[in-house]
Amino acid sequence: MQGNFIQKYGTDEHFATREIASELGSDDITLHLLDSIGFSKIPSVRKKGSMDDKVVLYSDMRVGPFGIISIDERIDEGVRRRGQANNKTYDFDVKEWRIFLHEVEADIFSTTDITPGYITDERVFPIIEELKHWKL
Repeated sequence: MQGNFIQKYGTDEHFATREIASELGSDDITLHLLDSIGFSKIPSVRKKGSMDDKVVLYSDMRVGPFGIISIDERIDEGVRRRGQANNKTYDFDVKEWRIFLHEVEADIFSTTDITPGYITDERVFPIIEELKHWKL
């Protein structure tokens, strides 16, 4: 099955996600938001992204392999994972992108009554369980 998936969509996870979403009939707004996900999108979303783009990027950056983590942990995890997969580190200034992502986080939370620390596995898990039963 994995071989069929790779043959059809390739090995780029972002391309595959966008292609699958398109095949499922996702609208242009959804496809645009999918383009806001990923480490490489941090600078552009920070500079000219809408609040929707920032929330999507930030949400992606808070999820680690085993649950919700801080953005600093996510950047560290991503650099380790990328380095292990490609035997190198990212071709970007990690310190700069960390600053950019903290700016995105500040933009988001300046509009809410909660802090980043409020978003935990314990608080999110019941919501995810409820969403599993929604009909789309």
